Amino acid sequence: MRTVTIQITADVAEDQYEIDGALIEDYDPDCRIAWVVIDIDEVDCDYKLEGGLYPDEAWGQIQMVEEISLTPIFCKWGDYPIHNDDDICWEVEQWQTS
Repeated sequence: MRTVTIQITADVAEDQYEIDGALIEDYDPDCRIAWVVIDIDEVDCDYKLEGGLYPDEAWGQIQMVEEISLTPIFCKWGDYPIHNDDDICWEVEQWQTS
């Protein structure tokens, strides 16, 4: 199974290594951000893809360039909103289309 590291806000005890069954990779107690490793299929997200192919000219050569942007609508794990939602939505998109 493919895993991703998400960033969530959570209260984590000093000797706590898991949260809701997932491994805590790192924790910053000052801002309460936990880096948690989860299976990618546990991510609940929706996003909008925009863009496509367009011709680009450089030095007299015309080539087709693909440019796609992703806008997250929501991204969460269980009840936790995911802070690094741009990266995680891209990971989900690549996983679903591979």
